Amino acid sequence: MAERSTRTALRFCVGYMVVQGSIYFILPEYLIRLFESSANSQVPFEGILADGTRLLHLAAFFQILAAILMIHSGALRGAGDTLFSMWAGVILAWLVWAPGSDFLICVMQVGVVGAWAWTVFYFGLLALAFTGRWKSGRWRAIGLLENSAG
Repeated sequence: MAERSTRTALRFCVGYMVVQGSIYFILPEYLIRLFESSANSQVPFEGILADGTRLLHLAAFFQILAAILMIHSGALRGAGDTLFSMWAGVILAWLVWAPGSDFLICVMQVGVVGAWAWTVFYFGLLALAFTGRWKSGRWRAIGLLENSAG
């Protein structure tokens, strides 16, 4: 039942995020122009439009990865595989995302688009880790009810 529920949730969430992400990917200029002000701004709107377009393209992929990550991490935690969930999150955050972000932002000076690209990569690694753990089936060996009173 857990596998069927996870597959159903995954299909629904990824499908929804693909639709949403397609809108971000296909219509970024339209979406960004909704926030364009007619008042004189000290920041040229074309720069905002260029960066915003790149960010919405990244957001399209980020959403799909986030959906996969949320469904599989939630399924694993629900099955009692909380130790893996904790360590995967801690290890990837502190050994991949934080030092990579620091290097890219402070040393390489990649800006907001580069920082978000690294974050999308990090979420991809997290999604891969949680999906791999789910597919390995190790969570099946955890007995949630064996030691409960009653």
